Amino acid sequence: VLNGQRTVYFYTGNLITKLERYLTANGPLELEAVFQYDANGRLVEEETKYFTDLSLATRKYTYEPDGSVSFLAYSGEIGSITELKNTGKYFFNEDNEVIKVQNTNLSTNNMVTTNFTYDNKHNIFKNVEGWDKLFSTLTGKKHNILTSTTIGADQVVLDAYSNQYEYNSAGYPTSISTTIGSHTAKVNYFY
Repeated sequence: VLNGQRTVYFYTGNLITKLERYLTANGPLELEAVFQYDANGRLVEEETKYFTDLSLATRKYTYEPDGSVSFLAYSGEIGSITELKNTGKYFFNEDNEVIKVQNTNLSTNNMVTTNFTYDNKHNIFKNVEGWDKLFSTLTGKKHNILTSTTIGADQVVLDAYSNQYEYNSAGYPTSISTTIGSHTAKVNYFY
């Protein structure tokens, strides 16, 4: 449960195959994401249904020889045919954390690049089985996101935030303070 929301994870073996997120601890269902993997346990497709506005988003992933992962992003309404809206690529560091995402909007042909930095402490989801298979650009995998900066093709900063953490003696966060512009919000973690 985070900020009153509840997320439930479903597994097949050691892979997360579905998650459901509820607006409050006892419902209603806000979104459902279904994950598909190849024979090597690599994520190849992610489909998310958003029940608040009845939209559907699908990402299909291709693993490149250089270690990056390309994606095709489709969107539309639940129950309808989705359209290809964006293409892009994920780049990773030696810890398999996403350090850069390139995303091209096909209707405008504009590309934005988001860069991430991380701490060297433990992520709150580090020990969650299968978490490292997902491409989380909200929390990280093994470590915690320190900064996120999105830059347009003209090198203008479009969006940026930074996180500051307090840690327990085992190196896991006990709180996160996120700053966007002049606004800061704090979340506490309890284990």
